[in-house]
Amino acid sequence: MWRGGATAASAARALRSRMLGDPIHHPSTAILPIPSARAACSAPSAVSPAPIVAEAAAASVAVSSGARSASDVLRHYGSCYWELSKARLSALVVATSGAGYVLGSGSIVDIAGLCYTCTGTMMVAASANTLNQVFEIKNDAKMKRTMRRPLPSGRISPVHAAMWATTVGTAGTALLACKVCAG
Repeated sequence: MWRGGATAASAARALRSRMLGDPIHHPSTAILPIPSARAACSAPSAVSPAPIVAEAAAASVAVSSGARSASDVLRHYGSCYWELSKARLSALVVATSGAGYVLGSGSIVDIAGLCYTCTGTMMVAASANTLNQVFEIKNDAKMKRTMRRPLPSGRISPVHAAMWATTVGTAGTALLACKVCAG
């Protein structure tokens, strides 16, 4: 597998130029010969298949590097969301709400209700922790312990974090309202 070499870079450029429609940097204009009218009429196979195979190989490298970059983006944002949510701290909140649900259920515990309660509570706690970090960017940037968090370090924008908090908080509240408190 090729990793970050000149071949992967040229394949990525080829894919970008194909998507943007740049005829100057398109690999087919640089590799394939343009047959003359006489050659095109007399010889149907005037174009050799080798450049087409090379173009297909370059495209497959570009696709694999595109998939790799997509997984890198998912990993980056997943890590940022995990840190913004303070998942370990939120898990303690979920444990206490889950214990309260079980103790308040009586002799029969509704497992689906418990799962909805824990999921909704986790989402709302993640939203609260994220909003806290959005409001405290300046203070977090000053402290050694918190300066490497996603917002002060610039790994994610405050608007993106606020949208994450709003989405997760709204979804968690809706889940709790519709599935847990519906009865």
